[in-house]
Amino acid sequence: SILRSVNANLCRFADIPAEDFTVIWTQGGGHGQFAAVPLNLGAKKATYLVSGAWSQRAADEAGMYCNVQTHDLKDNGYRRIPSLREWAPRADDDYLYVCLNETIQGLEITDESYLDGYEGPPVVADATSTLLSRPIDVSKYGVLYAASHKNFSTAGICYSIIRRDLITAETQQKVMP
Repeated sequence: SILRSVNANLCRFADIPAEDFTVIWTQGGGHGQFAAVPLNLGAKKATYLVSGAWSQRAADEAGMYCNVQTHDLKDNGYRRIPSLREWAPRADDDYLYVCLNETIQGLEITDESYLDGYEGPPVVADATSTLLSRPIDVSKYGVLYAASHKNFSTAGICYSIIRRDLITAETQQKVMP
């Protein structure tokens, strides 16, 4: 089918380990994921690295569905990505959130070493302006999503790359966007 072919090509181009991750396609671009992530992960708490306008909008939307703590980079002028220890995520967070490329503030995370040795809750990343523009170690993330209009397809479509262990019987039974 066309969908299987597109998914196989995306997995090949983005070096997605298909045995550990699945790809789903949704309408609504990246903004739809601002609510879908906390709802579909069944999150009660999450920490967001606010590195600019897009991560702030994501944190605001997620705050309607779960308790959101933010670590704001405004104080350092959006210049430096802290290690995860500096974020001070809560031990009981359901996920951590990062936007890999804040196109408005001009801050792009190009070095994924901030995730080295990390073994906490899954990291969710908005990869809209990054995925397929450079290599990303997908295995370091629980969820990556990207509005496809930036690097892949037409506007209004989003693809999410989800680690299979996060798709449980409990999350599949929920009626969520």
